[in-house]
Amino acid sequence: MEHAIFDAKLQSGHNIRKIKKSVSRLKVDYFNRREMCLWCTAIRREGRKMFALTSLAQHNPYALDDAIKIFELKGVPAAQIQKGFEGIYLLTDRKTGKTIVLSLWESKDDAVNTEQSGYYRAEMEEFNNLSTSTPVLELFEVSVHEK
Repeated sequence: MEHAIFDAKLQSGHNIRKIKKSVSRLKVDYFNRREMCLWCTAIRREGRKMFALTSLAQHNPYALDDAIKIFELKGVPAAQIQKGFEGIYLLTDRKTGKTIVLSLWESKDDAVNTEQSGYYRAEMEEFNNLSTSTPVLELFEVSVHEK
């Protein structure tokens, strides 16, 4: 609870010196605003692991704009309605056609269920005509997450 109060004070623009005094028992010697924000982010995530699914694929570089459009129009809305969805990114290399989809999930179960539910396979079917390789899917624990 104290961490949540500290976070709320920081976000509402309270004086950093006053906040530092309120958490002095944590033996924090020096804070600047950025360090405090990083610390608050870590506190919010403490005890709650987040997971990332990555999907690496190769596409025809000339069809990459089409793949991006499909991802924006169909992939993102479909991901947003999945249980535990936290965010999604599409990383592209326009020269090679290589893409990485990085999706963030509240729990390992949510990430695994996403793959097993058929959602992932259904989304990949949209890209079959544009992809030149079979996508490689991997699961990772998110060790550091900052917004």
